[in-house]
Amino acid sequence: MLTLLAGCSSIDFGYGVRRADSETFIDECRFSKVDSEHFVYKNTRPSIVFIYSDAVEHCRRQAQVFSGVAATYSDGIFFWAIEYDEAQSLLTYFPTTARLPIYLYINQNCAQMFAPESTSISDMKKHIG
Repeated sequence: MLTLLAGCSSIDFGYGVRRADSETFIDECRFSKVDSEHFVYKNTRPSIVFIYSDAVEHCRRQAQVFSGVAATYSDGIFFWAIEYDEAQSLLTYFPTTARLPIYLYINQNCAQMFAPESTSISDMKKHIG
């Protein structure tokens, strides 16, 4: 389990990113697992979920990339930021031992999880299409 370091300020995601916890994301997207290979996602737009920790410097740097993409694409994609400790319910759908941050790309047809060492705005745009 990750813990916050004293004195760390919360990441500012800016425009287009909604902070939430797993339960809020699951409820609002009407997301549920059918079996080990299938799920239901009833949101009208795809979602990109950024799972992070305020205490991890790498997450803080990648949050800037995530925010930059959200500012450009938030009209067609929902962008969510979920702090790692609040993401556990969602992560049960995507078992991982990956390092933070974790990116989840979810739409009505598929879900993918990425935990890159680093990503750029151009890298994220490739995944968005």
